[in-house]
Amino acid sequence: MTQDKDNKTAQWKGYTLEEMSQRRAINAIKQEMTVEQLSTVYTQLASGKISSDGSSSASPDLIARLNSRLSKVISFATYGARALKIARQVKDVVNQFRSK
Repeated sequence: MTQDKDNKTAQWKGYTLEEMSQRRAINAIKQEMTVEQLSTVYTQLASGKISSDGSSSASPDLIARLNSRLSKVISFATYGARALKIARQVKDVVNQFRSK
C-alpha cells in the first residue's frame, strides 16, 4: 500500500495553470456563498425577524447589541482574512527574490 502511494506521489507533477484557476474560482464561489449567508443572517438579525435563540420575537435592545457585536466580529474576521492573504503573498514574493 505505501509503495503504491509513494509511486503515485513520485509521478505527480503538480497542478496545471488551468487546474489552479479552477480551484481559485471554486474557492471564490464558496467564499462568496458564505459571505452571502452571513449577510442574510445579519440582515434578519438587524431587522428583528430572528433573535439569538431562533425565535421570531426579540427585544430591540437585544437586536441592537447583537447587531453591534456581529458587525464588529465580521469586520475583524474580514480584515484578518485579508491581512493573512496579503502576508502570504508578500512571503511568496520575498521567497522568490531570495531564491534568485
